[in-house]
Amino acid sequence: MNFIDPPAYVIPGEIKPIQQEVRIGHNGGPTFASNEEVHAYSLYHHYNTKLGEDGRTYTKRDRHGNYISHYVSPYANDFWSGMNVEPGIEPVVKALWSKGYLTFTSCQGHEDSPMRYVGVTFVDDNERNKFVKALSHLPVTWHYNCVNPIDDPLEHDDGNWMRMQWDQEDTTTQTQKDFTEKRYTKQQLTDFWNIMFSRQYKQFSPVVMSIACNMNPRNELSYYWWKLRYKFTKDRVTARVADFIENQIDQYLW
Repeated sequence: MNFIDPPAYVIPGEIKPIQQEVRIGHNGGPTFASNEEVHAYSLYHHYNTKLGEDGRTYTKRDRHGNYISHYVSPYANDFWSGMNVEPGIEPVVKALWSKGYLTFTSCQGHEDSPMRYVGVTFVDDNERNKFVKALSHLPVTWHYNCVNPIDDPLEHDDGNWMRMQWDQEDTTTQTQKDFTEKRYTKQQLTDFWNIMFSRQYKQFSPVVMSIACNMNPRNELSYYWWKLRYKFTKDRVTARVADFIENQIDQYLW
């Protein structure tokens, strides 16, 4: 598979020294001059290494038993050889990357969370909307509220899907709720994606595409209806979406 190589990595903005050395890992580990460097190292050198009974890949479980997965740059050396993309959603993620699209999260769906999705980010809303329109005939729903910036709040907040390492020197005691309730500015989110994708863009426009499911059902009856359909159609719909992207979508260069 011929993925597009990123430009040379440059940390966006000025490196700001902090009061004490920032460490990665539990028993010491590398030290860095800034929290941005911590985040870069984390995205390119840390992977999801655990596999749950339901096929979920993750890094650890918090004190309440909730799973916490690790963000990994798709440009990391071992991204595709590790447990960073679950097999149920891998066909769509690979299809997107083969066409140059930038994915930042994915899940194949599990017993306690029957949602199969991929997060894709674009350089602006126009590019994002063109992509959504191209796939509008497929059984895919779109989730635009995946981030809620402090300086540009959304009317409806579905929780923060992004977890950053650079503003938390010790994440070992953080719970899943701590991460999802944490909010960032638009610039912090932009810096996150610039580091993750080795880009230097001024903004990003994310969207989460839900495969064969609906993250925002109208009511309880609607929820149980799509949940039943999802159980029997998720693999067929996943293959259909991946095939369309591979064979009908143009190469995306940006």
